[in-house]
Amino acid sequence: MFFDPMLLITYLAAVLLTTLIVCLLAFVVLRTAILGAMKAHTNWVDRGKP
Repeated sequence: MFFDPMLLITYLAAVLLTTLIVCLLAFVVLRTAILGAMKAHTNWVDRGKP
């Protein structure tokens, strides 16, 4: 069997790039959710916790 090293490197690069994009997307989504929750909590506290 013959494995093309360039094909393996290309596949590895694609997997790593996809992993990086997914991690960055998850980071942005979680950060937005956390900051939104903190802002809502601050507004809730400022209004005197009705």
